[in-house]
Amino acid sequence: MSKVHSIALLQVKGIGVSLYKKLVASFGSAEEVMSASFNEISGVVGEELARDIKGQKLEEADLIVKNCQKLNINITSYESEDYPARLKEIGLPPAVLYYRGELSLLDKPGIGIVGTRKPSIHGSRAARIFSSALSLSGFNVVSGGAYGIDAIALQQAVLEGIPVAVIGNGIDVAYPYQNKKLFEKISEKGIIVSEYPPGTEPRKENFPRRNRIISGLSDAVLVVEAGEKSGSLITAKWAEEQGRDVYAIPGPALIPEAEGTNKLIQMGAKMAIHPSDILSDFGIEEGKKLKSVDNVPLDDDEKTVLSSIGFSPVQMDELAEHLNIPIFKLSSILFGLEMKGLVRQLPGKFYVKD
Repeated sequence: MSKVHSIALLQVKGIGVSLYKKLVASFGSAEEVMSASFNEISGVVGEELARDIKGQKLEEADLIVKNCQKLNINITSYESEDYPARLKEIGLPPAVLYYRGELSLLDKPGIGIVGTRKPSIHGSRAARIFSSALSLSGFNVVSGGAYGIDAIALQQAVLEGIPVAVIGNGIDVAYPYQNKKLFEKISEKGIIVSEYPPGTEPRKENFPRRNRIISGLSDAVLVVEAGEKSGSLITAKWAEEQGRDVYAIPGPALIPEAEGTNKLIQMGAKMAIHPSDILSDFGIEEGKKLKSVDNVPLDDDEKTVLSSIGFSPVQMDELAEHLNIPIFKLSSILFGLEMKGLVRQLPGKFYVKD
């Protein structure tokens, strides 16, 4: 029933991701929020919203859950145990996530590949080459499923790796329609995710919000080709705010398709001329794969700590505070992960995935 309560709470006018997260932090779950007293809720969000929450019915949310079951669409919520750990790290995680495919795939390392809907021949070729190399090296390829660079990157990942499509509409709504078959292949080989319930039509305002999930599911973001006002630049901005590295492929001067990427490089994004420029930052030789943890026995504490360590260094004290684990216990867990070859210690007690 918790999924029904999560959806119902989000349906209350004025409850967005931030307030949802605040309420869940205060009460423990969406179900506990909605069963709390008026006075308890008003103490957190004020009387007007508390009144709306107490008056919210569950029937419409229950219909959404039943519709998802008919459409073979799964649901997870922010307080669920299977909710992707990467998204819990970002400032505005989706409160509810709808998906088709295997959710555990989102625990694997990923690179976001985004760009213009109208790529040049150079951009199209670059998207294929980088998607192929990153897929073969063991990264998920995360993108938005739009025309152009997104679709090209995901098509290549379908062939050689794990595609992750993050869309700005209901999963049962194929947008753009011409990519319908691609979405079907993605759900079979990888996963499609959305924070919008079935039947939600694409709206202009959905896509900038969607971009924070693309970067949130990625260890780094590559902008292949983008104009000066491309939505891909929003993804790059989200990535920077979330502490992800941003890469951009340079293009010829004065070419509209390269204005955005060239500007990103001017502003400090890492230049990517060859896939090895990204792979080397992750300690991977081209043609070699990331280490797999699938066959390494890990206890629950080790899994929790490992899911919070990426390829950007994190300091042990910050990690202990984030996970609410005593330093002495965390030190022991990190030592065990080092012995298993899964993390590496850097000077200053910083840790990265190995």
